[in-house]
Amino acid sequence: MQAILSAQPIFDPRKARDWVKSFEVTDQEVGAEPNSSPNPEAQVEESKITKKRKKIEKVSTPSSSLLDKMVSSGLLISYPNNKMRFSHAVFAGYLAGHALTTYNAEDAILNQPDWSGKYLTMRYFAAHGDASKLIQKLMEFSRLPMHRPLFAVARCLRDAPKNAPWRGKLFGTLAAVLQTEGIPLSLRGQAMAAFVYSNDPSASTLFRQLIATPAFDLVHLAVLGAGAMHDVKAVKVLELALQAPSLSVRRAACMALVAINTNEALEIVAQMLLSGDEDIRRAAGEAIANDTKEGHAMLKEGITINDILLRRAVVYGLGRIKEDWAIELLQKIQIEDEQWVVRNAATEVLDAKLVANSLAPQRLSIAHESPWLIEFAAKKGLGVSPGAPATDIFLLALKEDDPDARLAALPYLKYHPNDSVISQIYAAMYKDDPELREAAYLTLWEMGTSGVKLPDPSQYGLG
Repeated sequence: MQAILSAQPIFDPRKARDWVKSFEVTDQEVGAEPNSSPNPEAQVEESKITKKRKKIEKVSTPSSSLLDKMVSSGLLISYPNNKMRFSHAVFAGYLAGHALTTYNAEDAILNQPDWSGKYLTMRYFAAHGDASKLIQKLMEFSRLPMHRPLFAVARCLRDAPKNAPWRGKLFGTLAAVLQTEGIPLSLRGQAMAAFVYSNDPSASTLFRQLIATPAFDLVHLAVLGAGAMHDVKAVKVLELALQAPSLSVRRAACMALVAINTNEALEIVAQMLLSGDEDIRRAAGEAIANDTKEGHAMLKEGITINDILLRRAVVYGLGRIKEDWAIELLQKIQIEDEQWVVRNAATEVLDAKLVANSLAPQRLSIAHESPWLIEFAAKKGLGVSPGAPATDIFLLALKEDDPDARLAALPYLKYHPNDSVISQIYAAMYKDDPELREAAYLTLWEMGTSGVKLPDPSQYGLG
């Protein structure tokens, strides 16, 4: 616990010996073995000697250091230059959380900066003790745009007792975030993931209820949640979700049914693959690729059937399988299939595999060398000077109606986290453009993880 309270994942073993001094196990010196002689006089003399030795016994010493035993067991790892740490952060968090049930150190944990040891300790404290006070304070601290304290305490749900007094309020707060319209889907998705991670039966019931709501973003998240929890009872409502006007919901329903993986669920997706429209067939083919047994067998069989839309959908499913046989089959389809639509789909999928690294984050161009910015500035009658900050031009681009310019400006603005920049990114996050909203949220998230203190959106009249 001391390593956690002092926020020292790597500590000095000399200091650690002081921490565990009161827990050392000692071997007390004992007198000589009693003589087995039956002589009564000898036994009396033996007793006198033993008493005398007990009187002069003053000091007891440890037979082996507790730290040494922890190192030999693998719990601790010792390094040169007086460095020591737990072999895994979970061990430190578990022991500290258990100790916190005895020692009143909740405020010390709460006031620490964010780090893994803090949240692991809270998690295991909630599992073994009453963490109501701690969790209540963290929930009070939680606010938009990130809700970091809320999602941090949500990790405690999985291990905490089902009758913990704080569970109901925490679930209620998570449900409110999940159902709030107009905030980023990424944020609401974290609330959905918290319900899934809790593994609480009430979460499955909530997801089934939310699937029946008319809000497509909420239905999308609820469908994914039902699939992630492998909720067999949700199969019927997921089948209905396959008829939703929203393609995102229909794709999510295919993924959820394959994740549930019962015969009934797989048959529903297979039927969509065979007889659905073009979009749902592709969604079904890509979802079935997640099932390494029946799903892969379906795809192998489907590519032989005389149905253009079916074979095209199967090609997109094969594209999600990272195995040699799938690539070889796609290469064969690319050359031998009778229909150019199917051959083109195979070419598209194989090309996407070759350029997969292009999806990784790229280094930003210097502002005055960025083609899009030079073109945008020229349209506005402005210039971009080398070495001069272009923050004002980026902010101007963020306010434009051109969606490409708005999205291109955000990665640059995150490196200028002043008040005017943050306020404009907040404004972008609350616009009606879903893609811009998610991009703005991601930008704010990156700024927050880098240490920028993000104010509440209400400071700018938003949220």
